[in-house]
Amino acid sequence: MYPAVLMFYPTLAKEILSYRIALKDSAIYNAKLFGYEGWRFPWESARTGVDVTPDCCPEVRLYQMHITGDISFAARQYISATYDLDWLRSQEDLGGTLVHETARFWASRAVYNEQRQQYEIL
Repeated sequence: MYPAVLMFYPTLAKEILSYRIALKDSAIYNAKLFGYEGWRFPWESARTGVDVTPDCCPEVRLYQMHITGDISFAARQYISATYDLDWLRSQEDLGGTLVHETARFWASRAVYNEQRQQYEIL
């Protein structure tokens, strides 16, 4: 839904990213809970940033980490569509921090595979 919102309502698209940034403390906690760095966003989030995935689907709560990449990609789309570099650089809006911390999360997931002689994200 984000690309359509971005094209027709860029201010609302920025607010969607601001919602995630506002929950950064929970994202930091989620990353540390699983032994990672940076910000890890939950699959289903509520006002508090705590994962609210139903108890019927615990594997979703544990393994659906790609939402963090989706959020970072949404930030890239926002910048590409609006050229709002102030948002990216701002110490108040934390757009650049969002991108940096999601990158730190993915980097902390990388492990070196000796057999293949390359890094992998398992």
